Amino acid sequence: MRFSELCKKKKVINIGYIGGSITEDDKYRSHVLKYLEAKYPENSFVEIKGGVSGTPSYLGVHRIDRDVLNHDPDIVFIEFSVNDYSSEMNLFERSMEGMIRKTLKKNPNTLIAFIGTGAEGYLTYYYFKGSTPEMVISHAEIASYYNIPYINVGKAFSDYIVRSGDEIKKYLPDGIHPNSAGGKIYADEICNYLDNYDWNIDFKAEPKTVNTLENASLFMASDYAGDLWKISEDTMMGKNPDYIYSEQVGATLEFDFFGSSFGLYCTFDSNSGDLEFSIDGGEVETVSLWDTFCLSFDRVSCSILASELERKSHHIVMKISENKNEKSKGHSIRIGAFLFEKE
Repeated sequence: MRFSELCKKKKVINIGYIGGSITEDDKYRSHVLKYLEAKYPENSFVEIKGGVSGTPSYLGVHRIDRDVLNHDPDIVFIEFSVNDYSSEMNLFERSMEGMIRKTLKKNPNTLIAFIGTGAEGYLTYYYFKGSTPEMVISHAEIASYYNIPYINVGKAFSDYIVRSGDEIKKYLPDGIHPNSAGGKIYADEICNYLDNYDWNIDFKAEPKTVNTLENASLFMASDYAGDLWKISEDTMMGKNPDYIYSEQVGATLEFDFFGSSFGLYCTFDSNSGDLEFSIDGGEVETVSLWDTFCLSFDRVSCSILASELERKSHHIVMKISENKNEKSKGHSIRIGAFLFEKE
């Protein structure tokens, strides 16, 4: 199906976006919307905004149901090329494929496209040298398996820079996030696909990856509150209805979960501490919910505690550590949801 055919069938078109900060910002989305409103004046276009800054596809596959699919999108754009990283490539392949399978299970007629954005490093270390970033190749292979387009706006931007001779930072001031002019270059490539691509998605019965995360879900942390873990009265920076929190060293959370991975939908704050955890009675490990970005701002993020578990039931014990980064102002831990799978 072509996008123009969809616009003939429906007057109101719901456009779903899920991704990181480039998608949470409106710099390319606003140009896509403006283009569609001009090209299809008899249609109305509704944006479903599912971008969360600084987060990878692993969080995306857990929240896509609530944040995008439950709003009945007609087309879904998936953008995580600069937030996924090669050290967890297998996990992110499972996550990207999981979002495809979730979307098509919800509505097999949904159009899907991957968007591969750029960054200064992608251009200087890859595209200018005639090669392609590893994660771009990985994401594109997942898209190809289902005959879904991979719209490589990062490569299109690289080609534009080569042709024009302009400086990258004229369009990506911080080397990653496009300004309006950069967003227009991204949007032009996306709209070219919307004008010309004929979707014929092949929903394969068998996933390409082992333990694809098509059953990933958000499990609200408020259901796990206890004496030392209180439920907030506020949202988690507008991204989750609430969260649990504690600053008590030794405060423990312990429960069973199912799946091949485990993570936290949480915050990284100036006073965030370290969290010790053990799965199935194994070695005690530590994860910090503080990093150097916390010196400048607090944010919603996710933390991956385990990525290569056997897909079965497990038991986890988590405890606020007495240790923390010396630059952190405290031991606080704030968790909005736990990330694992439905059985």
